[in-house]
Amino acid sequence: MSFLLPAGPLADELRVRGARVKTGGFGQHHGTMASVRALREHTSDESPQIVHSHLAWADIVAAMARPPSAHLVSTEHGIAPGGVYHRQPSKRALRQLVHRARVRRVDSIIAVSRATAAMAERTWGRPRSGGFHVVPNGIDRSPRMLDAARPGTRFGCLARLAPEKDFATLLAAFKQVLKTMPEATLDIAGTGELEPWLRAEIDRRGLGPAVRLRGFMPPDQFFREVDVLVQLSLWENCSYSVLDAVVRGKGLVATEVGGYLEYLSGPCLVPVGDAASAADRMIQQAGDVTVRPSLPADWPSVREMTERIARVYATVTATRESRPPEPVALLVGSPKAG
Repeated sequence: MSFLLPAGPLADELRVRGARVKTGGFGQHHGTMASVRALREHTSDESPQIVHSHLAWADIVAAMARPPSAHLVSTEHGIAPGGVYHRQPSKRALRQLVHRARVRRVDSIIAVSRATAAMAERTWGRPRSGGFHVVPNGIDRSPRMLDAARPGTRFGCLARLAPEKDFATLLAAFKQVLKTMPEATLDIAGTGELEPWLRAEIDRRGLGPAVRLRGFMPPDQFFREVDVLVQLSLWENCSYSVLDAVVRGKGLVATEVGGYLEYLSGPCLVPVGDAASAADRMIQQAGDVTVRPSLPADWPSVREMTERIARVYATVTATRESRPPEPVALLVGSPKAG
């Protein structure tokens, strides 16, 4: 196995673990065509049997650079209905056309939830031969983590600071919580475009003493300082922050959307945009550890997840049709398409 990705902490960590890693000339800041050339050079050097791409921009680059001899697999981590991620209709329509074109060059798509697979097929159509395979994000459970579950009024949100995370409802819900639990705190960990708005909104609502913007935080540090995770997204696929909270025995409040419905139950779910219901659940999850969620018994560990991915590889290499890839036309100049 070899890796082609932008330079940064992930590339450094992979090298420490002994992986073959190439970073030169690849990444959004290098541009689409330079990255296509880098991927073609990498596949020429490595002659891989399978090229596996992750996240929208890399998916598009891989579709453009695909060598005829390789099988192409992508993992869909995040797709949402309507304008949740892309609010301008013209840009949304263009991205849909781009993804429909690139999906025709993909042998198979791995989706992290059934909701993700259904949304991707409805929006983009089916891959050329191997179809969709649902492989949820794997996570290892530790009884030691669950034994540490305890009540507490330290609330937290671990997410990109982006509109689809619905921070307005989160702040409104937390303000109601403070009426019952005046000692409560809320830590918002993450970075993104909404940081200036969030700072102003926290001040406007008079929440400054109780709400902190923590910036980037490693999950282990974040969950040491939080009792209840609150994720009120407009849509989610298979959030690792939520999975991390569940296996650590933390309280959890999440919205009734997407992949959440496949592994979370009533005591932690609320309607989108319903601050009053979210506040009630936050208070309940903070005070009563018996209503906290657990994962389904058949939820995969990390090892089981990788074994399922390997089975997808075997299926793709066994069934791919031997016709040449269809042409794909992309509008160059928007490397963040997706």
